[in-house]
Formats: sequence, C-alpha cells, structure tokens
Amino acid sequence: MMELVVRNSKAGKKGLYALLTMQYKVKQLQPLMQSTGNTLGELLVKYVDDKEKVKRQQEVLNWVIHCSDLSNNAKEFDVSKRWNECLMEELFHQGDLERKKGLKVSYICDRYECDCAVYQMVIIKKVVIPMFDVLEWFVPYVKCCKKNLEENVEK
Repeated sequence: MMELVVRNSKAGKKGLYALLTMQYKVKQLQPLMQSTGNTLGELLVKYVDDKEKVKRQQEVLNWVIHCSDLSNNAKEFDVSKRWNECLMEELFHQGDLERKKGLKVSYICDRYECDCAVYQMVIIKKVVIPMFDVLEWFVPYVKCCKKNLEENVEK
C-alpha cells in the first residue's frame, strides 16, 4: 500500500509520460484482445514470468490509484464542483503563503490570476478523460464516470 501512495505522489510529475505509456500498451494489445477474447488484464499477465507479472500488476494498481486521485472531476456535477472549489481554495492558500514569503506564486495557486473554470476544463479534457479512457480497459464500470466528465465539461 505504501508503494501505491509513494508512486501516486510521484505520478503527477510523470503523469503525461505514464498516460502515453499506458495508452501505447493498450493500443498494442487491442488486436490480441479481439483475436483471443482475453481481457486486457489477462493479457498483461498471461505470457510472462512471475516477477514480470507482479511488476505489471503493480503498474495497473498504480494507474488505478492515480485515476482515483483525479476522480473528483468524474463525479456528478454538484459534487465535482464542490470538490474543485475545495481544491482550488487549498491551492490559493498555498499561493497566499508563497506571496507572503516573497516567493513567486505559481499560476494555479494565484487567486488573482488563475481562471479556475478554464483550468478545470483543460485538466478534464487533456488529463482526466484520457486517463479514464485507459482505465476503462481495466474497469469497464468507469463508463458512467466518463459520462460525468463529458457532462461536467459542458456545464
């Protein structure tokens, strides 16, 4: 469990790389999934030794944890909106502390400069939806979350 938490905290720094890597793996395996009838999870561990199997299972778990960390945007609009308000207030508080200490304030942490709606839309479209597209191959139930994401972008 500790490894999942540590990896997830590092995942934000490597998020795009992780997303592209996972998307590439999924696309590589899609034809094999269709021809064999195996699920993606089955194929990831089917033809490998135990050490590689554990490594791949850990990678999928890390992916799921990272997606759950960003899942506030995949909730129904009213819930998602409230979560995002709390998140933005936390970031703005950090920016206020940076400003007070004379440090450069990051755009996302600057309550006077950041356009929260635009920021959230970019995060949902460029990060969260692509991550949930990949997650859907492992957890088909996330279709309802993807529907919420699309609806939240519209609102």
